[in-house]
This record gives sequence, C-alpha cells and structure tokens, in this order.
Amino acid sequence: MATTRAYTLLVVIWAAALLAGLPAGQAGCQPHEAAVPSELVGVWRTTAPHYADRFLQFTEHGVVFGNEDGRPDPRQIHAIELVREPGRTLYIVSYRNPYEQEYTLAFYYDRADGGVITFKRQQQWQWTKEE
Repeated sequence: MATTRAYTLLVVIWAAALLAGLPAGQAGCQPHEAAVPSELVGVWRTTAPHYADRFLQFTEHGVVFGNEDGRPDPRQIHAIELVREPGRTLYIVSYRNPYEQEYTLAFYYDRADGGVITFKRQQQWQWTKEE
C-alpha cells in the first residue's frame, strides 16, 4: 500500500514538473486575448491638467498607458464587456499586470465628434483620439 502511494506521488510530481516546463499554449493554459473594437484602437489624449503629458492607447488585444515619464506601460486585455446606452456605450475592460493582478477600466464611448471617451469615475474629463 505504501509503495502504491509513493509511486502515485512520484507520478504526480513528475507530471507537474513536466507541465511546468511547457509553454502556456502547450500545457492547455493559453492566455485569452479579447479583441478590442475598431473604434477604440488608437491613441487617446486629454487636455485635463493632471493627464496632459500622458496617453491611452488601445491596440487589437491590449491597452498601453503612457506614463508621465514617457514610458509606455502595455497590458494584455483579457475581457471586454459592452453595455449599450442611448447615444453611448459603457466599456468595461479587464486586463492584468505582470503579476497577474486583475484591473478594470470602465469608460463611456460616445461616437459624436469623432469619438470621445469619458471614464466612469472622471466624467469631467474627455479623451479624444489622435488622427
């Protein structure tokens, strides 16, 4: 009985070690990428004083935060939820940092004037897409 348990434990440890050494796609744990809607893809800026030297960029599967020191800080988006409201759409974008902590951006997108983003918690500031 003890030999069977030891053998089972050995097989489990070996399998875990083998899977740990494989790239994520081969281990069956491929990261999910959410597709960003085309109207959001691009660089967004605001004239708000606190964010005037920053930018927000959406790519096909990610978001890039332009920090005050000019360094881009890219993140992979893993989920996007859309809530349609009259005249605008609420986007809830979920992304992870390099430590796998999850964060969300919640903002309204208004198609008027070439598109305007206003964050749900900062509706006094508007972000517009660069041409």
